[in-house]
Amino acid sequence: MISPQVHKLCTGTETVSSLIAKDPELAPGDAWKKLYGGHTPAKESVAKARQHRDAHTPEDLQRARECGKWGPTEPSELFLKLYHDALCTLDHNVASAMVSPPLMGTYGTIPLSVISVVPDIMRHMSNLIVRADKEVILATNYWQNSVASKYITNAMKELSRKGRRTGDQNHHEARI
Repeated sequence: MISPQVHKLCTGTETVSSLIAKDPELAPGDAWKKLYGGHTPAKESVAKARQHRDAHTPEDLQRARECGKWGPTEPSELFLKLYHDALCTLDHNVASAMVSPPLMGTYGTIPLSVISVVPDIMRHMSNLIVRADKEVILATNYWQNSVASKYITNAMKELSRKGRRTGDQNHHEARI
């Protein structure tokens, strides 16, 4: 069963990203503490989740449905069962979500694992960068001059050119 506390976390509007957008000087860790630092783990949540994991009631699925922002889509019953079980873990530890809870059930944002050779992955990423509407965040701890890195470099340059061509007031110049 999804607790009222988790339901409130998931249906909230503020996320770490939204706080940082309002205050760019705010560190992500501080934003997390501000939003979720006061969350106290529920001791009975793990036992309840194990006890009820195979018996999802229609009310459980409806509660899970309410915790997401599905847009024009409707999640399947199987997905809602999985999502319900994932949400139940938040009672014990909000950080187990790995993202702000309101983003867990948001259409259009999914974790993605791609298994391929590096140049193919970078080519795909460069296509996503060029098509970006709002922002691109590129985080890496290692950058080596290579064919693959040229894809990303060229995509960032193209995104900057596109912003200048369209006269977008909010575009940011990519400098590499």
